[in-house]
Amino acid sequence: MRDAADQLTLTAMGNAQSVAGKVTITASDGFCAYTLPNIVSALRREHPEIEIEVFASDEVQDLTRREADIAVRHGRPSQPDLIAKRLIDSTAHLYGTKQYLDQIGRPQSPNDIGPDVQFIGFESKDRIRLVLNDLGFNLAPDQFMVITNNVFAGWEMMKKGIGLALMIKYVADQTEGVEMILPDYVNIELPVWLVTHRELHTSRRIRIVYDFIAQSISSQ
Repeated sequence: MRDAADQLTLTAMGNAQSVAGKVTITASDGFCAYTLPNIVSALRREHPEIEIEVFASDEVQDLTRREADIAVRHGRPSQPDLIAKRLIDSTAHLYGTKQYLDQIGRPQSPNDIGPDVQFIGFESKDRIRLVLNDLGFNLAPDQFMVITNNVFAGWEMMKKGIGLALMIKYVADQTEGVEMILPDYVNIELPVWLVTHRELHTSRRIRIVYDFIAQSISSQ
């Protein structure tokens, strides 16, 4: 019954041709903070009758349950009732502040990373450590003495010189005082997918926002 009710809601939304109304967008913290503001600003100038709700989350939101109308994701969804468009391919790299790199040196290979070099962990000591070790590093758990479940909390800690951190390039490019290190070793591809439900894609209002985001990102 719940699935049937959800489907009826989606169908009704899909048939709605009014431009005025709310559109909910969900994306990662980084995308919401560093990319969406310019897009939303331009969209509001062109379509002031559309109300934009932004839900910042790294969790995959269930579009079929109407938790969001449009999602920006780094992975292609597997649900058959969702449609996705691959926009661009971003990358993640390893960064440190100028001051911290002055202190530890600027490594030319993973072998130059000494045991005293610290990293910002995400969710656990092992999540980032194992990713980097698969890329040729040999990092120990005690090199991840600061851990956070929020990417931007970790980024702010990196900016204070606590340690090195992984970050998406479009975020780092807008952050002063940080340097990318070992790009030949740490170059993680992160495709950007724009996703919505098939029924919602026929809604005029949601289609306007979907196409506006797609064009804005693709032209960057």
